[in-house]
Amino acid sequence: MLYEHNIRAEDSPFESLSRGIVITDKNREQYETKKEQLCVEYTDWVIKATSEGIKNEFWYKMMSKRTKTRIQYWLVDVLPFPTLREVDINVVSMITSSAA
Repeated sequence: MLYEHNIRAEDSPFESLSRGIVITDKNREQYETKKEQLCVEYTDWVIKATSEGIKNEFWYKMMSKRTKTRIQYWLVDVLPFPTLREVDINVVSMITSSAA
């Protein structure tokens, strides 16, 4: 069950790109460009997060101790990844509002 939850959490940013959007010939290129940018940013973020986790960087310690919330993390620490940040803030917001 945990594995399936992790896979779902990893896939949700990519799924949210097309949620509520009808892909047409007119907007297909824009959609594909944003999807590609998201994949690039996601890869760069995973590399950054993994290396900073291994080095036990300050922000990683704050997240581990839960001193900083997930939404605070996405609003501040992920500024170099604007597409990923935008999509994941939406995902985190949906998860938060559906849990209430």
